[in-house]
Amino acid sequence: MAEAVKRAMPDARVTFVAQEYTAALVRLSPFVDDVIEIAGRDIGWRETDAFSRGLRGLGMTAALF
Repeated sequence: MAEAVKRAMPDARVTFVAQEYTAALVRLSPFVDDVIEIAGRDIGWRETDAFSRGLRGLGMTAALF
């Protein structure tokens, strides 16, 4: 996915959200500029809402899930 985004929009900054145990693998991709590590995937709606607000604060123009 990161490669497809970079090829379509070479100036795009690609940031991946990855669990701690996979973050090092994601960092190996030449198409990924930044990695945001998260502790786990079993979080409640309050944590998800706060995380979403934090991403908006980074000035992202798009998010892919």
